[in-house]
Amino acid sequence: MIIVNVALQSKSSQQARDDGKTAVMVMDPVATLSIIGNQEITEVAKLVAEKMRQVLAAL
Repeated sequence: MIIVNVALQSKSSQQARDDGKTAVMVMDPVATLSIIGNQEITEVAKLVAEKMRQVLAAL
């Protein structure tokens, strides 16, 4: 299991009204998991990162 943090935040206008937009933020799994020092995990994290890029691009 690879832990990937995803955060969603409702974006509001300056008048504190909901403008219907949502920000989607993800943590880079390569940056997070490369500190472990296991090359196999880093390679899997790279695959996950690419899939997350594809998901974000589709939004």
